[in-house]
Amino acid sequence: MSDPLEQPDAPLGSGSVDHARTVSVLAVTEIAGKVASFVMFAVAARMLGPADFGEFSWAFNLALLVSAFVIWGFDTALIQLASKDRARLNSLTTNLLVLRGLLTVPALVVIALIPGNPGDGLTVSLVLGLAVLLDSLNQTVRSAAAVLGRQRTIALNLVVQRIATAVLAIGALMAGGGVVGMSWAYLAGTVVGVILMFWNGYRIGIHPNLGLTSRAEIGQLLHSSTALGLSTALNMLTFRADALMLGWLLDSTAVGSYSAAYKLFETVLFVLWSLDRVALPTMAASQGAEPVRNGVHRTCTVMFTLYVPYIVLTVVRGQEILTLVFGASYGTDSLRSLQILSLVLIPYGLQYLLAAGLLSRDRNVMVMVSSGVALVVNVVANLVLIPVMGTAGAAVATFVAMAVQAVLLWILLARLVGSPRVIRSSLVAVAAGAAMVLPLLTGLPLIPAAILACAVYGGLWLLLAARFDRAARDTVLGMAGIHR
Repeated sequence: MSDPLEQPDAPLGSGSVDHARTVSVLAVTEIAGKVASFVMFAVAARMLGPADFGEFSWAFNLALLVSAFVIWGFDTALIQLASKDRARLNSLTTNLLVLRGLLTVPALVVIALIPGNPGDGLTVSLVLGLAVLLDSLNQTVRSAAAVLGRQRTIALNLVVQRIATAVLAIGALMAGGGVVGMSWAYLAGTVVGVILMFWNGYRIGIHPNLGLTSRAEIGQLLHSSTALGLSTALNMLTFRADALMLGWLLDSTAVGSYSAAYKLFETVLFVLWSLDRVALPTMAASQGAEPVRNGVHRTCTVMFTLYVPYIVLTVVRGQEILTLVFGASYGTDSLRSLQILSLVLIPYGLQYLLAAGLLSRDRNVMVMVSSGVALVVNVVANLVLIPVMGTAGAAVATFVAMAVQAVLLWILLARLVGSPRVIRSSLVAVAAGAAMVLPLLTGLPLIPAAILACAVYGGLWLLLAARFDRAARDTVLGMAGIHR
């Protein structure tokens, strides 16, 4: 039997759930990578303590924020352009790599000039900045693989990179390297991932060549990604401003407490990324409104189905989860932030997938405008709420910003292609999620209670979806390789 990772990815066809297999492969590899990364951060939080962990988290968020101007909207632009003419794939990939290389130096200069680095923060920020910028090269290859429909082949790269990074970082911490040593280990693991990504990319037909460098193609990438880039940068500012503002308005200990909760929120975002990498190229290559409506509906269905039980679990038993993962010092201080950030998963997921529908029809400016509105709302809310509510105020600000953006994008997409029917899918998941509360309150230890609650949720969800949303049921079962 041939290796399923070597087969072309299944398309997101109208009325078909074959694409769910690709989503499943991507999700499984993302989970494995996230587990490795999560273990690394959990160990770091315990060994460093809230203050030093906050220093690392502040620098990491700064690096991610600045990297938004290097990531820009180039990957989506590459998918949009190459999906329409695959003969240009290698040329577009080459020029995107060159462009990102040129942007790296000024990005590092900006990181060095940002005020507020605590302790050894400048060194940490520069090292992590370089790691994050190198990782953008990985994104280029992954986007090219999405155009080819060969994402399964390179999916294991993420796992190898995350495991290598975790092993090196934990080793550095155990050797007494502290924040600086962990940062260098993170960079080393990223380098390993980049090398493997390019090797596997070459195997599936992604052949960058400096001889293909072209000012015209670089210009087209810049032109095609202007609105996308602004949207990406604005989204990253919205997404990462909380930690930076906590550092400026409070201290690194507050950043550390918030970052523990944020890590539990951020860890499950791989669901959205996996869905988007399958749905966006297929919707972009299709014609008409129906493929977009179906694509957004199906992806939102999976998002609701997987996120609702996680939200219920973290809201009801969040303190035990924080204590188990990060230690007793985080169980109380991070609890309110975790409960609020868990709720953010729904509006964040909605705006992400609704934006994918708009991007598939080149409505980049619409997405950019919504991102700008969300950033303004988030910054204002942070300035008002952090002094009053502390770290919980930052979480509330994120919720409000994402909710506003999701509403705006839903209105825009509904006007363009009609309603993607996301409300029905959400009601099925919410109704099943409500049944989890009683098992979680039985007094059982955390893990047995969570298993029992998830079993109740799964059974009730299948019954409700079969009655009220069969497309949702077929999509989720398709991810497990079960066809109805």
